[in-house]
Parts: sequence; C-alpha cells; structure tokens
Amino acid sequence: KLPHLIHASVASSAPVQAIVDNAGYNAVVGEAIAEPLVGGSAECLKAVQDAFNELGNRLSCDPASVGEDLMVCNAAETLADRKNVSQLIDDLTLLFPAQSNDPLCTEDLCNIAKICEHMTTATTTTKAAANTAVARRALRQDQQTQSASYNQLVTLARALLVDPSSGCMEVNYALGVAGLADPSGSMPLSGDRSWIWQTCSEFGFYQTCSADAGCPFHPHGTLPWYGSLELSLELCADLFNISKDDVYVNVNQTNQITGGRDIQSTRIAFPNGGIDPWKAQGIFPPGPDDYEPAFMVPGASHHAWTHPSRPGDSPSLVKARAAISELVETWLSQ
Repeated sequence: KLPHLIHASVASSAPVQAIVDNAGYNAVVGEAIAEPLVGGSAECLKAVQDAFNELGNRLSCDPASVGEDLMVCNAAETLADRKNVSQLIDDLTLLFPAQSNDPLCTEDLCNIAKICEHMTTATTTTKAAANTAVARRALRQDQQTQSASYNQLVTLARALLVDPSSGCMEVNYALGVAGLADPSGSMPLSGDRSWIWQTCSEFGFYQTCSADAGCPFHPHGTLPWYGSLELSLELCADLFNISKDDVYVNVNQTNQITGGRDIQSTRIAFPNGGIDPWKAQGIFPPGPDDYEPAFMVPGASHHAWTHPSRPGDSPSLVKARAAISELVETWLSQ
C-alpha cells in the first residue's frame, strides 16, 4: 500500500487473512501436539483428547468435584457459573504451548516435548510435578476411577496454574472482563484491552474450538456450547458497543483493504512456522512468479527465526534465517 515508503519487508508468521471464526488455530495446535519434530506424538494427542473428553463429562455431571481436583478457588461456587467453566477450560488449553513452543527451554513442563512426556506417562505424577509443594498433595481417593490421561492433566494444571500464595487456581471470568473494561491499565488483563479492540474492529481471529474442526480440547458429546463464538462476540458488545453483525462487517472491510491472502504486492516474504497456529491464516504456498516468496519452517513456532540464534537451534531454523537474509540482501540491491 505504501511502496514509496517501504521497499521490501518480511512478514514473519503473518496471519494475513482476517476471519471471525478462526477454527484453524486450535486445529494446528492439535497438529503440533502430534508433531515428532518437537517431541509430540499421536499418543500424546490422544492422551490430550481423552483428558479433555473426561474433563467435559465430569464438568457436565459434577463441576464442583472437578474444581476440587484442579484446586480451583471456591470450586463449587465458581464452577456453578458456565462462563467460569468456559474460562477454566480455556486456561487448561494454554498448558499446551504451540504458539510459544521453545524446544531448548530448560524449565520443567515448559514445552511440547516435556508436556507430552508427562501426558503419556502412566503414573499420576511426574518427577517434575512431584518436586512442587502443590503436586505433592495426595490425589483424592475417588481418583482411583479416573483415567491416567485425566490424572495427568490434573497434575499438570496443579503444577503450573495453582497460585502458591493462595494454594488454589483463580478462575474468575467476571474479574477478567472488569480488567478488560478498565482503560487505566491498573487491573489484571487490562493490558489485553487494545488487542480485544482490534479483534472486534478489524481482525476477528477468535480461536474457536470444535471437534469437527480438529480442536484437541473439545469435550466430545458434552458441553456443546464450549469453544463457540458466543463469549468473544459478547465481549465486543459489552466493552466497545460493537455488535455481532458489525464484527463481521469490520473483518470483511479489513480483507478488502489489505487484500487478505489475495494481497497484490512484491518484495514481501512470508515465512511461517510449521507448528505455529497462526499459519492457518497465513500465506502458503508462495504467490505467482515468486513475487511473494513464502516458505514453511518445519517444527518452528511463532516467528521463531526472529529470536537470537542459539547453539541448539534446529537445522530448519538456521536455514530459514539464511534464506530470509539472502532475500533481504537481494531486494536491497535492487
């Protein structure tokens, strides 16, 4: 749009096609959990699916008991609210870091490989989790009837989501909305307000979750309302007085202005990460005549090649940096 100002650019992991229902995001998360290049496996994906299926079954029958398993603060009262139940499941999905996966991280349970090792271990605790005060607590007696996958999800959540100071997991949808409604930036989540505004006024990108679309976290047969657009579109109306219909209009206008995947441009490179959920809305394969060179970086997360190089970087990441450098040098010489 501004060729007199910008000669060339690199659009790393760019989701160029705005969309309201971004079901592809969680579908790629499922692919990442099963990707051997980053320590995932089909066994791990099935364990995650089984765990969330059982989670859904239990939440539909006895949400208070699930809250006690996961050490949710004020479990019975909190999970009597369907919005808090949805928030809880959302929080649990964030335990599987496809977008931010770092193969070289050293902390416990910090990437897909370590989490998949945990999820596919038959015991109810891992060595990493057992080293925390929270996870050392004995599982409830009735957990003897629970599946190994569900138990692994429980111990994972206890290790990573329970606040050590309070001894419980805070799940409060209303508090989060209050933070988003605060323009001063003084409340929790208020820093996300500008992004929510952009989703309502420009991009959509709501990360829905349905089993039919390949989301690994949807509880099959139970909680059919989970992962829908309902809460996201409700936020637009509550926070910014932007109606559901206006969100769709805004997203269509964005694609008309930018061109979406049909962008008409030259000298823009589009590298995408192989396990980056944002690739679902990116450009691949490349455009005609190499005007818009696009390539996939196997095993890479969101714009991983923009991070400082490290000795253990994968060959595909090293190759991607070299390819981008060569492109930029060529364009700058023109």
